[in-house]
Amino acid sequence: TTPYTLLTIMAIFFLAAVPVRLMADDLLRSMSRARESVHELAESNAQLQQEIYEHQRTEEALRESELRFRILAESAFEGLFIVENGIIIDANSSLARMVGCERQGLLGRDLSAFLEAKMAEAILEHPRIILMRQETKLRGDKVAELKAEGLEY
Repeated sequence: TTPYTLLTIMAIFFLAAVPVRLMADDLLRSMSRARESVHELAESNAQLQQEIYEHQRTEEALRESELRFRILAESAFEGLFIVENGIIIDANSSLARMVGCERQGLLGRDLSAFLEAKMAEAILEHPRIILMRQETKLRGDKVAELKAEGLEY
């Protein structure tokens, strides 16, 4: 009975070892897939970090450009404004002085409120009109004059 018992015990261990080996193989495959996923995630993370860095650099460059433009616009003697759909969305302090109000009082207002209808229409038809200059005539009267490429009023 001893050889049969020994053979039976060996058969049981052999049969039990097959599922253990299959489970071990599955575990190794899962670990390999997990390592690949970790590697892919690390690459994606590095790419996202680079995109974030580039986005931050672009935002900083835009802020610097806006600051340079704002300084330039505010140092100009001419009245400068940006109009969108007939509404003033930005203006410099020179324009505010020309029309006799605060700069914030210009923003959000309809351009036609400050100009004759014909001039407002001309500006809306020719959006490159950007320069309003206050000049002093010989007799000392101040006159607002609007100039644009190929257009004089």
